[in-house]
Amino acid sequence: MYTKDPLEFSTFPTVLLLVTLGRLALEISATRSILLNGHAGNVIHAIGEFVVGGNYVVGIIVFIILFVINFIVVTQGAGRVSEVAARFALDSMPGKQLAVDADLNAGLIDEATAKKRRRDIAREADFYATMDGGSKFVKGDAIASIIIAFINIAAGFIIGMLQLQLSAGESAQLFTLLTIGEGLVSQIPALIISVATGIIVTRADPDVSLASDIGLQLFNNKEVIAVAAATMMILSIGVRGAFLPFFLVAGGLAYWAYQKYQADAVEKATLVAAPDGRMVSPDELNEIKAKEKQKQKTQDNSPDGVIKLLKIDQMEIEIGYKLIGLLDPEKGGDLMDRIGQIRRQIMVELGLPVPAIRVHDNLQLGANDYIIKLRGAPIAKGIVKADSFLAVNTGLVDPGSKILDGEKTTEPSYGLPAVWIRDRDRAEAEALGYTVATPSSVLATHLTETIRKYAGEILSRQDLVRMLDRVKEYNQNIVDEINSLMSTGEQLAVLQNLLKEQISIRDLNSILEQCANFARINKESEFLAERVREGIGRQICSSFVVERKLNAITFHPSVEQELISALHVDRLALDPAKIKAVIEKLSSAIDELSNQGYPPVLLCNNKIRLALRKLLERNYPQLSIISYNEVPTDMDAVSAYMLRFDTAEAV
Repeated sequence: MYTKDPLEFSTFPTVLLLVTLGRLALEISATRSILLNGHAGNVIHAIGEFVVGGNYVVGIIVFIILFVINFIVVTQGAGRVSEVAARFALDSMPGKQLAVDADLNAGLIDEATAKKRRRDIAREADFYATMDGGSKFVKGDAIASIIIAFINIAAGFIIGMLQLQLSAGESAQLFTLLTIGEGLVSQIPALIISVATGIIVTRADPDVSLASDIGLQLFNNKEVIAVAAATMMILSIGVRGAFLPFFLVAGGLAYWAYQKYQADAVEKATLVAAPDGRMVSPDELNEIKAKEKQKQKTQDNSPDGVIKLLKIDQMEIEIGYKLIGLLDPEKGGDLMDRIGQIRRQIMVELGLPVPAIRVHDNLQLGANDYIIKLRGAPIAKGIVKADSFLAVNTGLVDPGSKILDGEKTTEPSYGLPAVWIRDRDRAEAEALGYTVATPSSVLATHLTETIRKYAGEILSRQDLVRMLDRVKEYNQNIVDEINSLMSTGEQLAVLQNLLKEQISIRDLNSILEQCANFARINKESEFLAERVREGIGRQICSSFVVERKLNAITFHPSVEQELISALHVDRLALDPAKIKAVIEKLSSAIDELSNQGYPPVLLCNNKIRLALRKLLERNYPQLSIISYNEVPTDMDAVSAYMLRFDTAEAV
């Protein structure tokens, strides 16, 4: 009953044969004693007297009933099950062998495991085949027992009358008693052996022992126990004279059902949702997760799983483990919502379709660190404290004011001095003039500025194709024309050059028209980007206009002429000392312009605009350089500062 797999007792057919032969030997020995001496020992005599009880007819009937149960019910059934099991085991061997070979070829198992499984399959087939033969021994043993019993009665009756000089009644009484006793002594173990054979061959679940299986399936349903209790209670009332036994059984079953209801209620209170939606216990959930993890590990190690590793996310953010709370809305985390808002904001401002940004933890990072990656390469990183606030000094803080209590740092987006403070110091920091930002807003702002900075690299060929499809919906002709003049790669290069200088490509229709106008002259991306800038000049300049004027930094005519003369293949071949002087004076001019609330803009001749951009983009990435041709005729451009090689003069 406690054997999970028949192969755990693979010697059972041999044991069955030996037990059967041993029992037959004892039966023959008992028959010899009965016929020779009229006595077969105290055990047989006592059992015979107990069963017969003074009525030999009843004894014979009991003996016949045991024989019928053993031979017709148990032995015949066990023999049939053994026969069918042997047939199915042999028929299923090729399929099982092929399954083992398939698992081995797929790399799910190793050679040693495959050999063990093949051996188990062969042993299983051999076991059921031998059990089919062993059941024939049981069947023959039952037949032999009834024949021996009839021989004992008939021969004993004759021997008692002729040799022992007993009367017919005494002889029948003595040898019937002994025969019934001997028959019962032999039939009871024969019945046990037959039942054991049936249990072995009728096992269905190899993972659970029979005793546990019966307990789970028969008594696991509390509703069945409750119905049984109610039925027993009805019988206690309806059956006369049997109230007490039925009532006690009904009470016991009712209490058992109540306990199971209570246990189920407690279990349901601790249930959690599994990935497939089922409600399971925490232990079952952990087991499911372990299986899924193992399954995922197997898939990752498969050829298809290795190929998936080649895929790189276009944009991703890796965070330390202490920043995971920024992603959980239940813990107040709003980073994912902010990322969604950033994507919409960039689309409106620059016309750039920002790809989905995957955020995941990286245990190799510091607890408060984060890294922004573009196609797998880091492009920005910083540190954010999830349990603090960042107080940023934007220039409005009095230098002589109180120093905040916290960790000094640098704001990652603009490089401004800042301090990590606690929540209780937030009001004080705002009163002193600091701009206080939450951890998620600090990271989101850094992400926004990073996307702006690398907008040209973020735009992909696939994004451009989707954008062209949208333009087709209302201007099919311009898309067909530009596709006939320029390849997708050439169009992409023009848009990337514009995005590098934070020029919006949202009005793609106008950009394509400018490209179509000049592509027949020159398809070089920088040339076309300059022509596009001149065509959308109003859009570019409008973002720098303050009080209807474009206040800009300009060059003295002599300086500008010298720069034009030094131009060589879109590069300025100028004396390094003069370049250094321009950069230094430009820094002072930008600071003065910013202090007055004007955006930093440099206005110059269109011939040197691109060369100046290449020269100054490393030192002044936020500086916008505009050519005279980009300024609309109806817009006032004012020279707020004029640069010379030695000074920067206010105009």
